[in-house]
Amino acid sequence: MGNTTFLGLPYLKTKIQPDLYNKKEIINTIEHNYNISNYRNEWDKDEMNRSNLHHTNKDEDNEKFELVNYDSLKDLYDQVVQVFIRKLSFKDHKVNYNWNIVNYTVCNKGQYMRYHDHIAYCDFFMVHYLQFDKKIHKPTLYNNTHIFSDYMKDLRPSLFNSLENNLENAWLNTEAYIDVEEDDLVLAPAAVPHMIPVNDKSNKNRITIISNVKINNDTEKSD
Repeated sequence: MGNTTFLGLPYLKTKIQPDLYNKKEIINTIEHNYNISNYRNEWDKDEMNRSNLHHTNKDEDNEKFELVNYDSLKDLYDQVVQVFIRKLSFKDHKVNYNWNIVNYTVCNKGQYMRYHDHIAYCDFFMVHYLQFDKKIHKPTLYNNTHIFSDYMKDLRPSLFNSLENNLENAWLNTEAYIDVEEDDLVLAPAAVPHMIPVNDKSNKNRITIISNVKINNDTEKSD
């Protein structure tokens, strides 16, 4: 487990071992809810470019669906946050922080989540790939907000075509993704725009759990 960078941004990718928490129980509850309604989207339902998926954002109190018990994940997630924080260059050794699970998402064939960020709510966010088949599911896609990304391919084609198309060279592209598999967790800055691309083919639900991580300064109290 270690921090590195993509697009000049710090991130961490690690694995949450499935035998250390109630993975099957969590998936069963989420898929039960999805079977009730594959479209659950209070978050951006009124937008012209609204997303098409099942997720809990702004709909946590809906009695139509079962609540997911995340208790078995809390210590595991906290360990990940602590490792990430220790590898950042904070001025003080003691860092006050809090984090919380805010959402789960489910996508199947034809479903997607539009570009968005978490900057209004936190400093970093985590995506836990609870159920994810690399053969049919697509990873989270991140938007390269560096201004030059819009024209590097056309303005400097010699450089663009000479370098391998990989995460290290993602600064050349308008979009980037981190290669993930089931049970991976990625922690990244909340300011980076990201989306779930549309799944062209799927006979299995793509399920992720999303958490927000906030660093508290001297005037804020940790939850």
